[in-house]
Amino acid sequence: MRLRILLPLVSVILAVVLFRVGDMQIKKILDVRRQDRFAEPVPDAYARARYFDYAINAPAWATLGEKRGTLWPRSKPWERNLRYFLAVIVMWYLVGLQFDKRSGARRVDNARRGAWLGQVFAIICVLYGLFLCHLMLPEFVPLSDYGHWLPLRRYEPWFIAAVLTWGTGLVLAGSYSLFRRAKRTA
Repeated sequence: MRLRILLPLVSVILAVVLFRVGDMQIKKILDVRRQDRFAEPVPDAYARARYFDYAINAPAWATLGEKRGTLWPRSKPWERNLRYFLAVIVMWYLVGLQFDKRSGARRVDNARRGAWLGQVFAIICVLYGLFLCHLMLPEFVPLSDYGHWLPLRRYEPWFIAAVLTWGTGLVLAGSYSLFRRAKRTA
């Protein structure tokens, strides 16, 4: 089976399972709080399984534009989840398409059009990777006069590392593709 079909399918199934587990995590916390008569809303970050899925699909997560500290349940959660699932499908379809092209599953007949589209795709990868890294930049604050960085901890360190890894990977993959194309034309 081609990766452009298999990767989105597996990713969406995994996302649905992790979202369900995350919702169960929050419901357990709400049940405990109800027994203690504690009525404060639960932060969405308590659904660690959901954030694990966001870390796996960081480029799709960035399309949500959500801020940390969102309270659960949100208004219209299925509309928001649908948008996220569509972004996951598109993201993994494009990744699978690139793997299929590299493995020789499908060759582009029109080399000129393929080269132009490849350059556009590489530039988009670099820019989106920089955008992902920029999203995590507010998570660190420089300490004055010491040159050190202090984490703000709005997100967990593993989540920050995953998003930065995705961003760096996209920048490196896009740059490599652009440099390889420039070397071929020179």
